[in-house]
Amino acid sequence: MAPNVPGQLQNLKHHGEPLGYWIGDSTAPTIGGHINGMARCDGPDGTPYMYVGHAEGGGEIVVVRLASRDRDGERLRSNRLQRFTNSWQTPPPSEDVVVQVIEFSVADFLGSGVPMTYAHPGGMQILDNVLVVALQDPSASTAADAALAVIDVADPLSPQLLELKTVPDTAADDIEGSGAAAITRLDDGTYLITSMLKIAGKDEKTLIAWRTPTDNLRDLADPGVDLVEFDRWRASELTEYGDEESDWEGGPTTLGLNWPFQALAYVRESPVDGDPSRLYLLAFRNSTGAPSDGDDWIHLYEVFLTGGALKLDFVAKRKFYRDTTQDQMGDFSAAASAYVSPSGQLIVYSAEYTNGGPSGTVRFGEWPHIGHDADMIGRPGDAWFELYDNDNGWSDANQSMSLVFDAIDKDLENLEDLDLHDNFDARCSSIIWRLPVGESIILNEEPYFQGAGLVLEGNGHVRYLADLEASFIDNNPAEALVSDWGDRIKSVRFAGQCVGQAVAVPETQPSLALGLASLASIPGSCSTVSIRAGLYLHPEGAVMKAVSQPVRLESGGGLVIILKP
Repeated sequence: MAPNVPGQLQNLKHHGEPLGYWIGDSTAPTIGGHINGMARCDGPDGTPYMYVGHAEGGGEIVVVRLASRDRDGERLRSNRLQRFTNSWQTPPPSEDVVVQVIEFSVADFLGSGVPMTYAHPGGMQILDNVLVVALQDPSASTAADAALAVIDVADPLSPQLLELKTVPDTAADDIEGSGAAAITRLDDGTYLITSMLKIAGKDEKTLIAWRTPTDNLRDLADPGVDLVEFDRWRASELTEYGDEESDWEGGPTTLGLNWPFQALAYVRESPVDGDPSRLYLLAFRNSTGAPSDGDDWIHLYEVFLTGGALKLDFVAKRKFYRDTTQDQMGDFSAAASAYVSPSGQLIVYSAEYTNGGPSGTVRFGEWPHIGHDADMIGRPGDAWFELYDNDNGWSDANQSMSLVFDAIDKDLENLEDLDLHDNFDARCSSIIWRLPVGESIILNEEPYFQGAGLVLEGNGHVRYLADLEASFIDNNPAEALVSDWGDRIKSVRFAGQCVGQAVAVPETQPSLALGLASLASIPGSCSTVSIRAGLYLHPEGAVMKAVSQPVRLESGGGLVIILKP
């Protein structure tokens, strides 16, 4: 669940943060067999995985292990950071790579004995380690033109088919395909699954809705347990809020495509003051459908189950940006998805059409919640700041490019010369920051921390300066007035008693705990301590590589014992 879903949607960053992965031994996507659909799910040990659809090689979903990322289920942060190199030139770490391929044109799908003939997996969503994906374009003439696959991904390296649900034609509907699927848990514990259908000769777009007969998705593996269809919702039934157009129809794009949305995602809102939780549907679209073209939008609908039928009310829509001056981070006409972190943060992901990143990697982006009018939803001890090249750069009305800097990644950033960081020197016009008490950032007018400096302190909350030419911190006259700093900043750094202190803790064996004595060398009270293990000796004598995964400690008011990295 996520608190305040409409508010979080409006507070998502309008520009994403760059990520990427290596395709490994999987088939490279092409424009004709492009990336189509994606979803995030964390593995048993917390390692984040991305499931990405390819309409290539007969249709497949690749399983991407992002082993370089934190294992806490929160924002991934960019994995394309390297000293003295711009992000658009930086490939991801080698351990962020495809580790499994789920093929959809095989005689025996995932060892289930079920033949699979679909060349086009579409939009997908994961809930409770179960993936639902819409399928179309069968290679066998006897197969239904649309289907839904329900797959258990609790073990990312050994996915299991729970159910293949075909959508047969009816007297009223000649089914031509299925483009996107979504899943949510209902108040009674059962699950609602919907898939968007393309129906011949009809302008309205249709959602087919199923419910599970039990509260355990894995019961679907039993041949006697089946999804139960209970409604087919038509776009002509849509209820709109106010006078704003819902755009469900979408209309034909410049490519002549008639899908209104490329991906769907249910998000349930946390209940407030004892009220029932509210259910929302996020729908992702691109205005043209052309690779690297058009505008990307998310439309938000509130969903009701009334009298055994679906009812949708349009709530809002918002435009997003996936390009930088030199790079592309995604495309809503290719793949997009929504994810809710353990802390309740709504996060959006999108991938590009093909593998156009450095060294043939696939680029994708992360759009986390961040806003100057509310505390950040996420880890309480995080230290970060973000520079924008327009005043009020986070607003939709004045959206602009930005750079985000996390204290935990400071050794990978070109803080001393922003010209080396996507040519961002002397471009900053506004800034948002969030630092624990006792920490600060210093912004200098010359590279390598030279010249005049502007010091901004942390208080544990999100703070902002809307215009570095002249504005009060947090737009509050009781706070400091900052003036004449627009387009001057050329280097930045974290400061304070906690940030920047790291302790090298060698391990004697891969399984042993970190040394407890390491914490004794850090004076003062800290909100966050990052520890990286050094080289260690394997029991057989081989020297193993350094452990790159940071260990995050958040203050709990007492002795902290680290059991394992």
